[in-house]
Amino acid sequence: MQLNNKDLVIHERALEVSKRYLKSESELITCLIEVDQNKISYKLDYSSLSDYARRALKLSDDTAQNFVTVARKAFLVPELKTAIDEGSLTVSKARKLTPVLNSVNQAHWLALAKSSSQKTIEKEVARVQPHSAIIEQAKYVSGDTLKVTSAYSEKVYKMLKRAQDLESRKAKKNLSVNETLEKILGAYLEKNDPVKRAELMVERRVEQRVDQRKDRLKSFQQDTNNPSENIDAASPKTRLKTNDQGDKNMNVMPKEKGFNEILHQRNNIPFHRSAISAPLKRQVILRDKDQCQHPYLDGSKCTNQRFTEIHHKIPISNGGQNQLTNLTTLCSGHHKVVHLN
Repeated sequence: MQLNNKDLVIHERALEVSKRYLKSESELITCLIEVDQNKISYKLDYSSLSDYARRALKLSDDTAQNFVTVARKAFLVPELKTAIDEGSLTVSKARKLTPVLNSVNQAHWLALAKSSSQKTIEKEVARVQPHSAIIEQAKYVSGDTLKVTSAYSEKVYKMLKRAQDLESRKAKKNLSVNETLEKILGAYLEKNDPVKRAELMVERRVEQRVDQRKDRLKSFQQDTNNPSENIDAASPKTRLKTNDQGDKNMNVMPKEKGFNEILHQRNNIPFHRSAISAPLKRQVILRDKDQCQHPYLDGSKCTNQRFTEIHHKIPISNGGQNQLTNLTTLCSGHHKVVHLN
């Protein structure tokens, strides 16, 4: 079937747009490599190159991850960048190669990618690295239900099935994998989550204070009922007032006097960094929920909870102290941002 003049114009425009698209892919890879090498994402307050690609470049999560992964591999294997620049390899195909591609085997894999379909590439990569054939992802299917795709070793799968058997036995009914994971992950978090542990410690301290108040009240009542046995110079009322004041003070975290405070008093003493106490760490964790507090320019806040660190707003070397108001939670990426800027 022949094309009329209008069809030919549309076809030629499509070809031109396609060429520009492939060229733009190559140019974006080049830009990301330069941004990464010059740490521009950190200088612009982004926690990582992926964060920069999502927020600054407005790429979707999947697209950002694909381009960042290919850009970093292209920096290590220049032949991959050359193939993309020449238009003989698309970014989507290049992404399939990244788990196995290196400077030693690049000739074999690039030749395969240029002459094969994506399905063939996926099959060959899976043969070498089975786990890399499955990309971890989670997508909502309805309401609060997600479809999770991931790869597990046979050992991990058997452990999961065994846990499912034991939890089903305990519940005296068959539990789904979702119900099993909810139980075992809930137990793990209760034991290991810093936020949960801090909350538990606060509850225990409150219970201890209640018990101490009860003991003091009981002791006061005994002293009141047996005044002759009271050998203390202070009256029961005075002691109760003292105890109440002491108990009241227990609700206030004592201000920690850092070594730097002493340093200001005695300039001839060498500087040493004092560790943040465990109670103070718990206060920071409870306040920040173990989540990065770095603000973005649009008013939102970083949501990273994986690699978090406690940061001094005013550095110890500049007179800052280990005090709650001077401490905040940052992810490792934004911690670098703060110190670089």
